[in-house]
Amino acid sequence: PASVVPPSEQVTPTVGTPAGKTTFPLAEQLPTFFVEVDKGLNGVPYYNGCVIVRAVFRVTEGQPMTVSLEIEATDETAQAAGSFTAGTLPTDGPLMMMDGVFKWNSVSYTAKEIEITIDNISDVDRYLFSQTRANIPQQDRMIGIRLAVPYTSDNAALYNTALPGFP
Repeated sequence: PASVVPPSEQVTPTVGTPAGKTTFPLAEQLPTFFVEVDKGLNGVPYYNGCVIVRAVFRVTEGQPMTVSLEIEATDETAQAAGSFTAGTLPTDGPLMMMDGVFKWNSVSYTAKEIEITIDNISDVDRYLFSQTRANIPQQDRMIGIRLAVPYTSDNAALYNTALPGFP
């Protein structure tokens, strides 16, 4: 089973700009894509108008990065068996974290674990008198980060840090 994103809607990361970094272009609207799932049954489910509602990126020191996606679609149709679109799986190795470092108030800290959650806060109940969704509009976006740092004298300043706008 694999998902396929049309080439016209793929996002190309910029690797190495600036040096040692990988950046992804952001968009105001969520791009849509389709997903096919070949379960070896009589038909191949085809999900159209898909958007990523929530993405969670997790990385732990010495482990490969994991990505969890919540995907919602506007509709589903059954394609004929054998009509699955063949994809090409990447052959690159996994993204590993050996030394996770982040900056807070211009001070570098070592992280043992990093989790970034991007919640697109989408309206998934927009049917408009139809049996299928009319669309899945994005209402807002919330980005959260969770860091696990070793408790050392170097990291003591991170504990009980006041954040602007929070008591």
